[in-house]
Amino acid sequence: MLTSAGIHGRIGGRFGGYDIHAEFDGVNLAGRMGGRVFGKDVRFQFDGSHLSGRWGGGVDGKDVAFDMDAATLFGRMGGKFAGQDLSLTVDGTTIAGRLGGKSFGKDVHLFCGEDGQMQGRIGGGFAGKDVHVEVAGMPWLMAAAVVCCVYWEHESKQRAAASGGGS
Repeated sequence: MLTSAGIHGRIGGRFGGYDIHAEFDGVNLAGRMGGRVFGKDVRFQFDGSHLSGRWGGGVDGKDVAFDMDAATLFGRMGGKFAGQDLSLTVDGTTIAGRLGGKSFGKDVHLFCGEDGQMQGRIGGGFAGKDVHVEVAGMPWLMAAAVVCCVYWEHESKQRAAASGGGS
């Protein structure tokens, strides 16, 4: 159980997933995705209608820029050419949307519990990843955007490793 505002949990399985641990002070979200050695720092800022920032370092990091209101979030993670669009909508306790384009994107289906648990799945039955995180003191849509960033980072690392181009 979270003792401070933020997000904590795992995207993917026990052996094939990625952790997220970040604290939120009402404006800044700071923490880490992945492990201590091969993970990346997360630094996002939220002003009530915009979520922006970066994960990773100056060379291998990715920028995020999202606009959001109480019911929708839309924006881009990564660069203009090598990035991904993200579009999410919240309806009660359900968040649904799309990460990436129509042809090669992934569906996002997340469920938010009164106990602070966010669970669901990004992607299809075979290639998708389960989501199990705790959220406290931050908007559900913001937490869902962070989850999608972690998912995309993990998928990018897996693709690079499979093609022999990553660590």
